[in-house]
Amino acid sequence: MKYFMRLFFIFIAILLSGCASKYVPLYEEHAKVTIGWPLNQPKIVYKGSLTGFAEEGKNGVSTLRAIAFGRESKGLFSNPVAFSLGEDGRMAVADRGAKCVHLYIPQEKSYQRITRAGKGMALKSPVSVAFDREGRMYVTDSMLRRVVVFDREGQFQKVISGVDGEEFLRPTGLTFDPSRRALYLVDTMRHKVFVMDRIGAKLFEFGGRGSQKGNFNFPTHICFGPDRRVYVTDAMNFRIQIFSSHGDFIGS
Repeated sequence: MKYFMRLFFIFIAILLSGCASKYVPLYEEHAKVTIGWPLNQPKIVYKGSLTGFAEEGKNGVSTLRAIAFGRESKGLFSNPVAFSLGEDGRMAVADRGAKCVHLYIPQEKSYQRITRAGKGMALKSPVSVAFDREGRMYVTDSMLRRVVVFDREGQFQKVISGVDGEEFLRPTGLTFDPSRRALYLVDTMRHKVFVMDRIGAKLFEFGGRGSQKGNFNFPTHICFGPDRRVYVTDAMNFRIQIFSSHGDFIGS
């Protein structure tokens, strides 16, 4: 009986399949939910959720194929851990569970599931992703201990495995400063933030292990605020530290 049921679902999936190659986000919009304090403007407005990407007009096909073949659609998220939005609206999702990066370009409605980390090597644990102003994509893989660089079309370009002869131990959080045109990379096991140009040459670093102001104890994530300050999650010091773009400590 199970055999005939599977054949049935395969037949339905084939009927619903087509040659369309355009993709759209699997986005579910929810009723407006605001999080704030009395008499103040909302601090956060919940809009909806993004669960993956599917062929345009065929959002149900991935579900049928998953049932028929016993596997998930390539466009569905498994364990998404990081998201980045490019200046032209392109989106990237680092998916540690699927060992890939989902790259979506809305203008072209194109989707790629990127799994390669170089010649003969696959991504193992992509944990962060960032775009530069030209659309190049930078992915940190904490298990491979490298930053993998892709061009704006999603094609592999190079890897950055360290700076000044010092190899990364556990690269995690990553962000890009468009004004400085520099990458800010958190190395959790070195308890530092490395700042590099786009080819991987070190500009400067800040941090070091400790509990004092400006020191880290297993930092993990990093981002730029609208004030161009750098915010770093200092996990085992149980705080978020704030720095200038030059790495000078401001507060926590």
